Amino acid sequence: NKLGYSLAVGLALYALAYLGVTMKGPNTEFGTAGLMLLYVIPAALINVFIGLLMLNFPLGEEQQKELRRILEERGAAGAAIGARTGHDLEGHSAPAPAKGR
Repeated sequence: NKLGYSLAVGLALYALAYLGVTMKGPNTEFGTAGLMLLYVIPAALINVFIGLLMLNFPLGEEQQKELRRILEERGAAGAAIGARTGHDLEGHSAPAPAKGR
């Protein structure tokens, strides 16, 4: 994880230096345009890639309905178990009922 962050920062700084972007004074139009492209092009490419992946995503409406049904059954079963055992779905104890005066 740290290696990935280091590479990303290093590559970005080298790209900025190549484009002539500097922190010590005004930048050229080429440097400013390059900086904008460094923000726009990777994001656009990633979005196009994700869009292409989603075109062939195997989870359609019928599969979603089936998964929703399964989750609702599990939720109902968990609630029934919780009501009998006094624990919620995560295994925590349910709060004790308030005592009357």
